[in-house]
Amino acid sequence: MSGGLSCELGVDRPCATRRDVKDGYEGFEGKLEREGQRHLANLVRRFAERMPTPMTERQWIAKEMRHTGVTEKHQPDRSPFSR
Repeated sequence: MSGGLSCELGVDRPCATRRDVKDGYEGFEGKLEREGQRHLANLVRRFAERMPTPMTERQWIAKEMRHTGVTEKHQPDRSPFSR
């Protein structure tokens, strides 16, 4: 499995936890391989590969906004008089 993590400020601890979890899955995958359970090992590998990279709430919101095509000019008026 490849790590390829790009951790930013504010997500150091979740990134470290994610690495630990991925290491655990790699170990479990290796054990399954050694026991001849290749199909299960492949399932574990694919599951671990799909784990999302940890993000701060701000990063997650920005990603969702990019994904849905929302930009600053499309956001509703946030002035106190808009209600």
